[in-house]
Amino acid sequence: GKHSLYEGGVRGVAAIWSPRLRHMAQVSNNLMHVADWLPTLYSAAGGNPRELGDIDGVDFWPHFSKINKPAPRDSLVININEHEKTEAAIYRRWKLVRGRYRDGNYDFYFGHNGKNHNVPPYDFDAIHNSAVVSAFHSHLGQPVTQRSAMTTLREAATVQEYPELKYNDSFPCRNETECLFDIVQDPWEVDNVAKLYPN
Repeated sequence: GKHSLYEGGVRGVAAIWSPRLRHMAQVSNNLMHVADWLPTLYSAAGGNPRELGDIDGVDFWPHFSKINKPAPRDSLVININEHEKTEAAIYRRWKLVRGRYRDGNYDFYFGHNGKNHNVPPYDFDAIHNSAVVSAFHSHLGQPVTQRSAMTTLREAATVQEYPELKYNDSFPCRNETECLFDIVQDPWEVDNVAKLYPN
């Protein structure tokens, strides 16, 4: 669930559009925190994020709008919960999770889509006929994207199902106090490599 420190609880989805974007119709796997949206959108609107004062977020707008501008974030503190004695952080491809939420009672696999039932198929026609696409079309004077591009983008943004995981399987860290995952190679967090990398 979204209360978890595992990827199913902390990964999010967002969309941004501007004619000033460097690349249109792409999926970004850069590390970004929800707090980064304030300085990013402020910058996109022409403001100077330094005017916002001392905030936690960082400005991604130069990364989104300029060629060869690297993402400004390579690390992130997900949470430190002193009451539950849990914490998690990401540094580049590595994610460290310490503690067990509610004594590990929620450290289970809840299915590929978070539910244990079928999800209706994606309706491309409903998307193309939506008010949002119509508004973009009238603004751009051309279709937003083609069906083939939508399919490619959805595939790029989807974490594929891990075939050996079954609904209600417990995570390998359920009885561990410290877990380390390579979330690039192992976005399902099934391979705790903490013992291989003790430092």
